[in-house]
Amino acid sequence: MIGGSVDMYDMKAFDSLSTELDITSGNNQIWCKTRSYCSVTYRWSYTPIWYYLSSPIMYHGMDVSLRFNPMAATDYKRADQMFADIRLEGIRFLTTDYTEGWAARKNSIQSVIGVVRAKQRTLNAELDIWFRGAGYAMQNKEESIVCNWDKTDCYQARIYPHIDDISHTSGSSTGGQTLEIVGSSFVHAKTVEVTVDDVVCDVTQHSETSITCVTGEKATLNTPQVAYAGEHGLYRTLANNVSGVNADNIATKSTTRTLLTNAEIAVNYKTRNAFSLIQGFYEAPVDGLYQFHQACDDNCELWLSLDDPLDLTKDVMDPANKQRVLNRNSHSTYRNFYYPENHYANDTIPDNDEIGKTFTLWIPLVGGKKYYMESHLGQGSGEEHWTVGVEIKPTVLITADHAHMKPAKQSVTVHQDLLRDTSQLRVSAADQGTYRLMMLKKDLEYWKSPEIVSGCSAWDLRGKIKGFYSNQFGTDPDVSLECELNDGNMTLDCSNENVTTHIYDIQVPRSISVPSVLTVVPVQNTTSSNIDWIYSDSIQLSTPPLEG
Repeated sequence: MIGGSVDMYDMKAFDSLSTELDITSGNNQIWCKTRSYCSVTYRWSYTPIWYYLSSPIMYHGMDVSLRFNPMAATDYKRADQMFADIRLEGIRFLTTDYTEGWAARKNSIQSVIGVVRAKQRTLNAELDIWFRGAGYAMQNKEESIVCNWDKTDCYQARIYPHIDDISHTSGSSTGGQTLEIVGSSFVHAKTVEVTVDDVVCDVTQHSETSITCVTGEKATLNTPQVAYAGEHGLYRTLANNVSGVNADNIATKSTTRTLLTNAEIAVNYKTRNAFSLIQGFYEAPVDGLYQFHQACDDNCELWLSLDDPLDLTKDVMDPANKQRVLNRNSHSTYRNFYYPENHYANDTIPDNDEIGKTFTLWIPLVGGKKYYMESHLGQGSGEEHWTVGVEIKPTVLITADHAHMKPAKQSVTVHQDLLRDTSQLRVSAADQGTYRLMMLKKDLEYWKSPEIVSGCSAWDLRGKIKGFYSNQFGTDPDVSLECELNDGNMTLDCSNENVTTHIYDIQVPRSISVPSVLTVVPVQNTTSSNIDWIYSDSIQLSTPPLEG
């Protein structure tokens, strides 16, 4: 039997099931075409979905975040067996610490960070995610496939060689110097070629982790470059668990240096009291106007070399001429840098307080030019993340089917006029004494609140009574507070000396079929305040949940 709603992923899974079993459907029943009776159980709620990798370009030893929804696969978790097996090119992607000890949340989009252990260079890496009891995860290709600007190159994941260190950074024009290049994924290349200042460096040995070559002679040296834009990626210099670090003094601190393959540090908890200096170049893919966005936790700045962004005589813009274009001094949620309700403010009158914080004004850039980019990321405690995105208005014609030019999806949602169950607690003559609330549950047992201070804030009251609502309805209540003055007027300033009554509105933020609570008994401890509970059947009952 099939019941409930079916979304795009369910339809894909159902099509696969229909093809595999050669079944027909009618009256919401699936029939097996076999000689004897059989039954088919189909539960799309157990089909995990994976959305994207935070860094689709990877190298051996790199931390990568995977965004996924396990759906109801968490029902199959067992303490003695691995919950999930994630493999990149057939090699386990995450260490056992991330799979056996996962605190994965049911029916929730979330991230898990692991270490890339695949070493073989490939432009089309396969990622397989298997969940115990639920099988392989379904891929959301709309989010997981990455394309370049002209849509000539699309991929899901790639593994590149990676250089960690070079034995010498200076030498003689006469050549003959031995260089050792240390990194990973070197052995699988068909050929290895090295040049230094456009002169071949003869390779004498190469292995999985190193390349050795001897430099050649060059009579005329190239003019030293002020700035050199290298291969794909950004350098991150991290000072972790060190106080008083900033961009000016980080060179004097104990740091580690890693390569980011895109402008993102996915959600992680590996840093405390830290500062990151992120440096590289942004190559504009096309002539046009560019708007940069950023999101981070805890705070971040974005700098670009924009002294003359249209200077056609320069291929690489000088880092010395960098300007700060974004300054976010408070944290945001992961990748939350888009505000549709106020995003397109008038650029000539920037009255939007997100401009200069979440996104820039439109900046003209020239295609093919490399603009120095620098970001400062500060982290106190809790989760850390950083993302920079860009929106482009090209001045050249772009094909309508380009992945970056998809039209917005319009939809119509039909639903009830939602009403929320609302009760009210009235505390008169609040005196900072304490009381408790005895609240009758569905099983006719009383739930007893912790001690509540007479005249407390809405947030404090919510914290004291949320245990009842979470137990009965699976959600925390919404609590708001207004205070009545001795002249009958209402105010939000409950510290006013003329306040006579604290009035708390308590809502259940979901549809429920019965009144939220039928009996509440206030029990006074040290307070002399008058405490009255007004039930929702006298104020507002919830719209019943939809069924069928």
